[in-house]
Amino acid sequence: HTKDPVYDIKATHVNSVLSQKSKGNSYMAAVWWDPDSAEPTNHLETLGAYGDSYFEYMMKQYLLTGKTDEVQKNVALTMLDHVVDRFVRKSSPGNLMYLTDSQGSGVVEHLLCFTGGMFGLASWAVPGHKRAADYLATGAGLTEMCYQMYKRNVHGIAPDSIVMANNGNADFYTHEAKYILRPETVESLFYMWRVTKDKKYRAMAYEIFTAIRKVCKAKETGGYSGIFNVDQVPPPMDDDQQTFFLAETLKYLYLIFEDESALPLTEWVFNTEGHPVRIRRRNPLDVWKAWEDSHNGEPAFLPPTVNGVMPVETERMRKKSGNSPV
Repeated sequence: HTKDPVYDIKATHVNSVLSQKSKGNSYMAAVWWDPDSAEPTNHLETLGAYGDSYFEYMMKQYLLTGKTDEVQKNVALTMLDHVVDRFVRKSSPGNLMYLTDSQGSGVVEHLLCFTGGMFGLASWAVPGHKRAADYLATGAGLTEMCYQMYKRNVHGIAPDSIVMANNGNADFYTHEAKYILRPETVESLFYMWRVTKDKKYRAMAYEIFTAIRKVCKAKETGGYSGIFNVDQVPPPMDDDQQTFFLAETLKYLYLIFEDESALPLTEWVFNTEGHPVRIRRRNPLDVWKAWEDSHNGEPAFLPPTVNGVMPVETERMRKKSGNSPV
C-alpha cells in the first residue's frame, strides 16, 4: 500500500538472521529464539506448531520473486532435503508416511498436514531439480496420511492430533480428539491436485467436504461448528466457527473444483492464511534500489548489526553500514 520497502527490508533481515544462524543445520531453524541475542534458546526442530509458517514460506518467498532469488531457493531446497532425509517415517502396519521432529515425537498434529502441499508445490517449482521426484512422492505420502486421519474416523472428521502406534495392530490412535475446522489437509489436496491433476485428490476433497457439511453444519444458523470429540457419537459441537474456515478451508475446497484459471500458481502465491499475493517477478533488491533512486540515494532502512550475520543489502546500504560485500 505504501510502496515503502522498509517493511520488506525488515522482514528480509529477520529471515537473514534465522537462516544464516541455522545454515550449519541445513536451515532448520529452532522454534524459540532470544530477540536480544538473536540466538536460539532451544534446539527443537519441528514443522509443527511454532515452526510451521516459517518453513512453509521458504519456497513461497522464492516464488514471490518470480524465481529470481537464487539464495532463497537454495535455502528452501536444503531445508526440504533435510526434512526428507531426517524426519520422514513410515507407520506399521499400513506403511503411511508421516513426519517426526528432532526429538523423535510420534505425535502428528493436523497442523502438520500443510506439509504435503509444501512438498507438492516444491516439486512443481523446481521440476528439473535432482530431487523433484522425491518432493512429489513425499507430498503424496504426507497428503495420503492426513486423508486417512479423516477416512478412518467414525464421522469422517480428523482429530486435531494423532499419536503413531507402530505396534502392528493400528497405524495411529487419536491424541487430541477435538476438530476446529482446520484447513491444512484440504490445502495439501489443493496443491496436489493442481500439481498432478490426479482426480483422486478431488475425490478425497469431496469426501471431506461432505463429512464437514454433514457433521459440522449448525442447523439453526447455517454456520459451521467445531467438535469437542470426533470419536464420540453423536459428536458434541463447540459452537465456534474459526475465521480460517472461511479464509482457508472453504477457499481451498472451492478452488479444488474450480478451473485452474482461478488464481493460477504461475501468478499467485497463497500466504499461510490462504490469502493470494501476486508474484512480483523481480528481485526485492530492485525495488529497494528504485526507492533509493527516487529519494536522493538514501536507503529506506539499515538493518541492525547482528554478530555472524551478513544482511541482504543494496550497494548504497552496504556503504552506509560499513559491511563488506559477501
